[in-house]
Amino acid sequence: MKRSIILFIIISSHLHLFGQHVAISNTKENTVYFGIATPLDVVVENMSCDSFFLSTDNGRVDGESCNFQFFPAHIGKANIFVKKITENDTIVLSKAFFKVTSLPKPTAYIAGMRGGRISKNNLAAQTGVYAQLDNFDFDISLHISSYSVIVIRNQQCIFVTNIEGGKFSDIMKIEFARLEKEDIVYFLDIVVRWREGREDDVNSIKFIIQ
Repeated sequence: MKRSIILFIIISSHLHLFGQHVAISNTKENTVYFGIATPLDVVVENMSCDSFFLSTDNGRVDGESCNFQFFPAHIGKANIFVKKITENDTIVLSKAFFKVTSLPKPTAYIAGMRGGRISKNNLAAQTGVYAQLDNFDFDISLHISSYSVIVIRNQQCIFVTNIEGGKFSDIMKIEFARLEKEDIVYFLDIVVRWREGREDDVNSIKFIIQ
């Protein structure tokens, strides 16, 4: 199971400011990713969750009661500040520096494959197209927004359809059952939708029926 991105600000003896011990650490070398929210769990010694808040110089931090989310506005650098309000001023208890980098490009798959030779029965048994972030440690929600299918037989196009979502339609499965050896099936214009709503075009998939 992939793990979530979580920043922990915990009790520690590494830094002593205004009577509170504050340490800031991150499991991924102080790296966060543009385009997704980074959960922040915050604990400060001898302070209730309602006694401090977070701010940043890159984007925004939402939340309260020790549970926050960081939304970077751009790739580059970001500082997260832990602050409390006194009668006359706002005091910075601690800050952490983070690198904001882009997410890797998603890869589309069918039957665990990005193309190649496949039997028509194996293709028809699949539920649809899906996408994932290869060699990426964190759990990111990805959905297929749309794609197109073209079937070529003897250099002639015999089937074309456009699909909303990632599932195979009933019409497609009927067409897959009619496939013949050496037919070529293209899955084109595959669009991935991220959890936050933005969309990316990803790789096409080409199968040759064996």
